[in-house]
Amino acid sequence: AICPGAIHTNIGANTEQRNTDDIGIAVELPEGSPALNEGQGEPQDVAGACVFLASDLSRHISGVELYVDGGASLLR
Repeated sequence: AICPGAIHTNIGANTEQRNTDDIGIAVELPEGSPALNEGQGEPQDVAGACVFLASDLSRHISGVELYVDGGASLLR
């Protein structure tokens, strides 16, 4: 399953935003800080994941959840 996170589209125009003070780190990485990309992803980020999974490069991948969220799934 492809699991997109926040993607820059018009869908969030009327969506309530979370207070960043309420967000915590769910997973502590060895380096001590999560590998987060700043801001929302772009539709082509999700499209790239789709193209990869449809290609021969992913021929041995099965039964996974592929998060396309810039690391945001590591946050609580």
